[in-house]
Amino acid sequence: MARRLSRAQTLGIFLLLPLFVATSALASAPRLDQTFGKHGRVLAELPARSFPASGDAIDASGRILTAAGVPGGLLIERFMPDGTPDLGFGGTGRVMTPFSQPVYPAALRVDSKGRLVVGGAIAAPFQIAQSFLARFLPDGTLDGSFSGDGLVQFDRPKIRAFSPQAQAIAIDSADRIVVAGDTGNSSEGGLVSMGAFIARYESDGSEDTTFRANLGLFCCPSTALLAVSIDSEGRIVGTGSATYDVADRPDHPVVWRFLPDGHPDPSFGRQGQDFPRIRGFGRVGAGVAFDSKGRILISPLEAGYAVARLRANGSADPTFGGRGFVRVGRSSFGTVALGVSVDGQDRPVVAGSLDTAFGQLNRMWFGYTRLRSNGAVDPRFGKRVKRVGFGQPNCRFACPPAQRRKTFGGPPMLDANGRLVLVGWTMRGSRQFTAIARVRLP
Repeated sequence: MARRLSRAQTLGIFLLLPLFVATSALASAPRLDQTFGKHGRVLAELPARSFPASGDAIDASGRILTAAGVPGGLLIERFMPDGTPDLGFGGTGRVMTPFSQPVYPAALRVDSKGRLVVGGAIAAPFQIAQSFLARFLPDGTLDGSFSGDGLVQFDRPKIRAFSPQAQAIAIDSADRIVVAGDTGNSSEGGLVSMGAFIARYESDGSEDTTFRANLGLFCCPSTALLAVSIDSEGRIVGTGSATYDVADRPDHPVVWRFLPDGHPDPSFGRQGQDFPRIRGFGRVGAGVAFDSKGRILISPLEAGYAVARLRANGSADPTFGGRGFVRVGRSSFGTVALGVSVDGQDRPVVAGSLDTAFGQLNRMWFGYTRLRSNGAVDPRFGKRVKRVGFGQPNCRFACPPAQRRKTFGGPPMLDANGRLVLVGWTMRGSRQFTAIARVRLP
């Protein structure tokens, strides 16, 4: 015969049940990785007036690499998987490469041999005169097998009024480097974008003349490439902004796909270029990734935390969120998603900056969220963007200068163990820091 519980035992179970439910929910929620840095965060001070890259990298050993343009040159940092500086990288975890002009790194990638590739732009009076690629050996020294000195600087002298500005890089299976961005000229002190460019360089640093997109400076007039990636078939997919025909396409991003030889892919959109009709997405794509079925996911720069999924022909995938597009949380001036990644279960992860002070920029955080593979809200993340702070102040609007905290996040990175790595930078008064957080995802 079953034994009946006493009134006291029943009451005890009733009182403990909420605690059990809360504990279970906490265990299944995303949380900072306490084995990384100090309580899941790392801060490393930068020189004043630094310009951090918007894209960082993780190598095969789980080490985190960041870059910043600093007075006098290019600064690269490498951190061990536990968040400590990697003393095997330049002796201090930092490598400084001198440049005679200000340098603005845009992206980092690690190739199959563990070499670090950095791409960006070099400033000159009145305009951005050149873009650059630099490759470093795993110990932090410049790779002499890459263009003789580890550095490639390129411009297009055949049209001297315009200069390429590298915004994104990708590395293919042959360690060739695809670099993309936009071209602009100087007009009364302001840069005007005239069109996207894309080029490919061999692993020795020479320009790949078989890459057909190299034949024209402007592959896509009045546009800019801001993100680029390579799918499992070697096709190059990029997204960015479109500055023409805005009356006809006010809410549609622009996406390109090139064949491995550089020709526009005729099976994608209109001869390799498409404006998928995704109402509310915005005109600027900031991140691109692929799921296990080869479908393309893009994140916008101007619609808060959102992600769209495209079918093989470039059209919006209606099986994702019902219309091919999902937004999480609200949009505001400082809430900007800067990229998207896809985990092993085809769930998109979006990350960037999060503003909780209505555009005042005094309370800025790292932000991140995850969706289910069909675009539905992941109940372990909820309908609000998760955030990570680095000592935000109590003041909400008019903070005294010494108390101001401005934290700007970057694209999401997933390490080999499925942990989310967030890299950006933060200000504490006038002091600037590289900021890194690692999150354990349920």
